[in-house]
Amino acid sequence: MRWKTKRTLGLAVTACTLYFCVSVLMQGRKTKLLLVEKNIEMITRNPNRKPVYSYRTDNNVYISNSTIDLGQEMAPDLSELDRRTVIVSGFGQKEIMNGLGMIASIQAHMPNKQIIVYNFGIYQKRLETMKALCNVEVRKLPYNNYPIHVQHHENGAWKFLVIRDLLKEYAAVYFTSPKNRFRAPISLLLPFVKERHGIIGNVDRKNRAVDVTHPSAYHIFNLTHTNFTNTYPNAPILSGNALLLVNNSAIYTTMLQPLRACALSLSCIAPSGSTKHTVKPVGRMHTHRYEMSAFTLLMYKNFGDKWLNDNHMEDTMQRIHHRLFLNSANDHIWAHFCNPPKEEVTDKMKIS
Repeated sequence: MRWKTKRTLGLAVTACTLYFCVSVLMQGRKTKLLLVEKNIEMITRNPNRKPVYSYRTDNNVYISNSTIDLGQEMAPDLSELDRRTVIVSGFGQKEIMNGLGMIASIQAHMPNKQIIVYNFGIYQKRLETMKALCNVEVRKLPYNNYPIHVQHHENGAWKFLVIRDLLKEYAAVYFTSPKNRFRAPISLLLPFVKERHGIIGNVDRKNRAVDVTHPSAYHIFNLTHTNFTNTYPNAPILSGNALLLVNNSAIYTTMLQPLRACALSLSCIAPSGSTKHTVKPVGRMHTHRYEMSAFTLLMYKNFGDKWLNDNHMEDTMQRIHHRLFLNSANDHIWAHFCNPPKEEVTDKMKIS
């Protein structure tokens, strides 16, 4: 009996000790959090602090109104081309955190780069926040002008429907996935654009084009599945995670017009039985990469496989950004507002 009492007392003392230690640790953690919050409050709301602007507020940025067209000039001025390159993405509420993290990485490495985000169903509260972010413009697709399948954004048809107007408005467009995180400026790719006909994509070496393209898609571009497989048996597909397009009149009829027509046709952009998941072909069921399957077929049709033999360019693309495979990154908190706010700043860009 005495032994049981001692054992009970020992357990009670141990429990009390653990409770005391946990309480001390929790209190210390609360104290640290309060200190962090106080420091953040001092940093963000101290009226005496000297503001550090996250974008240009001077008149030293000049954008020419001359047309950049790779089909009509030997080589564009890379500095001018960089200023007239816009980064474009599209996402909805489910990917809002990934999208904000992507914006934060662009703001960190390209603080003056214009970003256009197409709204695919972002909640109003988040939408107002995004509209106030520095260098970010939120747009909405005119769905009434397009077939209903364009509203299914996973097929990527929207990219080929906005590209023509974007190239007229700017000079180059860089499509990016909201899961991409930039770690270098995209200007590193611009020296390659002339020899690549203004098209630079992220090559997916893990997937062959014939394995991830629906057999019904070939004849739409006057190709045959058999001939393509024999000619390019191990040819990789382009990834939809990153794609740079520079205005080039020479590819309008061979690339941009067929892509727009494909985007407007459900049987082209998403043939019956197509799925983005990796499946074993059964009947009409076949793995398909939608807009990038169509884009890749046209690339092989018009340029063969010469555009694949540039390891330096591929290494540069990999250097510019990496892709998140998990949704656990909390980098959305670094997406920042303009300081001063957008509505307090007049346009500082001169058009000459």
